[in-house]
Amino acid sequence: MDFVSNLDIVNAPQLLKPLIAKCWDDNPLFRPEAHELFPLFRKWYYRYDPNSELNQQYQQTNVAGESLTLSNLTYKTHPQDIYISQMHDLNLISEKFNVEDN
Repeated sequence: MDFVSNLDIVNAPQLLKPLIAKCWDDNPLFRPEAHELFPLFRKWYYRYDPNSELNQQYQQTNVAGESLTLSNLTYKTHPQDIYISQMHDLNLISEKFNVEDN
């Protein structure tokens, strides 16, 4: 699964990685459903503990994320990757696809 390796790049909290990996599973049948996720999210929301391991990991990722700015990111754009939209004459298109019923 390619997305799982990207979790290290974005510095996701360790405790969330298994859940994120399940949600991003290639096979939709293996992804958790809302009724499975709701109790977990509700627990996190109503039993918030600033000293929990999850919160500590989250705070660490926030600190790491603050040091990452757009100026740190470098990328090159290929000239053919840029597309400028154009207006099309829809009447000509519809004439091409107009088929008479026999």
